[in-house]
Amino acid sequence: IIVDDDDDDDDGGSVESAEAGAGSKRKSAEKDEGGVVEVSPPLKEKKPKCLFFSSFFYAILRNSKGGYSYNNVKRWCRKVNLPDYDFVFFPINVANSHWTLAIVNPKKNRIRYLDSLGGKNQQCLKLLETFLQDEGKARGFTEMTKKWDLDSVGPSTAGIPAQGDSCSCGLFVLSYADCISSGKKLTDLRGCFAQHDMANVRAYVLETLLGCRMK
Repeated sequence: IIVDDDDDDDDGGSVESAEAGAGSKRKSAEKDEGGVVEVSPPLKEKKPKCLFFSSFFYAILRNSKGGYSYNNVKRWCRKVNLPDYDFVFFPINVANSHWTLAIVNPKKNRIRYLDSLGGKNQQCLKLLETFLQDEGKARGFTEMTKKWDLDSVGPSTAGIPAQGDSCSCGLFVLSYADCISSGKKLTDLRGCFAQHDMANVRAYVLETLLGCRMK
């Protein structure tokens, strides 16, 4: 499921969703009026139930004098229950120059921050923890109000694939999300892709975007 805060979508519309990694299978999806896209996995394949937030979420969450405002984003989850998902993905833009990925596991109260360059971002982890706790209080999800397990993950600490240039960070974010949403573990990522695969990933993303049906 992909979450944004767009209220202008038509009822019953359909879109095609494709995973980021090269060679992944396309999946059908149904889009409702709240901007939520539910992706139906192929039959007989057991994959994690995943929720994807748009890149605007984190920026809007931080857009206040104190650097955090739950009120700014409380409407984003009005049609979904976060504890129902195995993984929730948040793309993070760092200083308008680098893309990273935060992955939330609501069932284990765990948040991981993945950076292909090995950076750490405790502020991001704490802000997301606060958001999840506030969401839990507002929606009556008791487990979410508890303390979360926070950690920054990089090539040197967890062996995830490392970025070797200055322009592929977004592709690494897509590839991390693709692998985890397909059922891979963090420890499996190193064998899934590497810097030398980014040309193929870039071509696949371009092909996917050009093939999308746009309104």
